Amino acid sequence: MANRWAASVKGVAVAALGERAVVLGASMGGLLAARVLADFYETVTVVERDALPDEPANRRGVPQVDMSTLCCRAVGKSLTACFPAS
Repeated sequence: MANRWAASVKGVAVAALGERAVVLGASMGGLLAARVLADFYETVTVVERDALPDEPANRRGVPQVDMSTLCCRAVGKSLTACFPAS
């Protein structure tokens, strides 16, 4: 088994970068999970059962569809920090 600790930073062991991670579902939660995992894995794959639309649209089985009406500024700032505009 390979050494899973890459280094020690100020006396704290830091895990080595993983090779692959898989996220099931492209909902808001799945996409945010994939974004965070991207900092720790070389490749992150998001698996979604439904075809994703080209334009914004409500999707079957996604409870966050109405989330935009509930979002507050703190959530918006967090999302912007995770997904900066290019």
